[in-house]
Amino acid sequence: MQNKEVINFLNKLYDDANKSLDNLTTNLSEEQIKWVDLIVDNEKKLQAVFTVLVSSLTYKSLHPDQDVRFHKTKWMNGYSGRSFDTKNVTPFLQEKDFRGKMRESGWLTRSLEQPHPFNLNFPGHISIPEVKDAFLYILNDIEENNTNPKWFLELIFKKSIIEKNKIVDLINPIDSESVYTIDDIIKMLHDHFYFKYKSRGASILPVIAIYSVYECIMPELYRFDGKYLEKLNSHTSSDRSSKAIGDIMIRNMDDNSIYESVEVKFNINIDFQKLNIAYDKIKNTKTQRYYILTTGDINKEDKIQELIKYAYENHGVQIILNGVFSTIKYYLRLIKNTEDFINNYIKNLKNNDELDFEHKESWNQIFKN
Repeated sequence: MQNKEVINFLNKLYDDANKSLDNLTTNLSEEQIKWVDLIVDNEKKLQAVFTVLVSSLTYKSLHPDQDVRFHKTKWMNGYSGRSFDTKNVTPFLQEKDFRGKMRESGWLTRSLEQPHPFNLNFPGHISIPEVKDAFLYILNDIEENNTNPKWFLELIFKKSIIEKNKIVDLINPIDSESVYTIDDIIKMLHDHFYFKYKSRGASILPVIAIYSVYECIMPELYRFDGKYLEKLNSHTSSDRSSKAIGDIMIRNMDDNSIYESVEVKFNINIDFQKLNIAYDKIKNTKTQRYYILTTGDINKEDKIQELIKYAYENHGVQIILNGVFSTIKYYLRLIKNTEDFINNYIKNLKNNDELDFEHKESWNQIFKN
């Protein structure tokens, strides 16, 4: 169960920070502020580091005599950082929707769960060395120099809230008086997919677009009666770990079996080898149709057609290869109102945690242009 003292402490700190975002005055030095900036700037990329640091600073604030670098109970004078985080801090970060929130605990990350104290010689691998240094310097500072851990927490919360508030209010073109044709929509999607992004994540956009189309067509097509659209899985999870056979899955309501599935490829050409891998994933399922859609090219060699025919004749599954844009264009012709697609696409962009700020802001730029 959550400790009320911990939750009250965190809630008050958060509320106070939220009320004074325009005042970043702090007792910390320029160097200490740089450490905080490194942590917050990489909050989403290194969520475990953010979570473990917030947990450690919180525990230190409430238990000043504890050296929080010793985060395991098996060490002399150690404590259980993971238990404290799991019961108190991670649920708080989830409730407040911090960008650095974890699903369970920051200590479940391999680099941070190692049986080594968080001193300056900590051997755990953190992908951005400067962030690792900032993390360890802050913990070293509160233990060796008696810097008030609450000063770090206050500034981390303020800067994190400021960054979170930068979430883009995506422009919905349907609010405009203009009329957007299917060709207009396809062009906007093309420009959105191929925008020059600095970070990864563009490969999720075609998946979101196809998913948004399914949200439109399923209520309108008789073929989908008794079926439901499964929530989008994490695009970064492997199929093996997520137990998915595609990016998008439609299931039968009666037995939850997969009725139709869609694999979406971004800038990846489809050849016999990739088709064969896909076939291995679906041959033991009850899937009726399996789409492989790509923004790349589709090889037309004979053995691809032979495998598609073999799959249908021996397993009853129809494998359909097609382009992402041609598929969207076809389905947009079927739905009653293309505005529904735009609304769904924007909603799904907003709600996808794997997209960065620039993937959402780019939509606004494209529309304005």
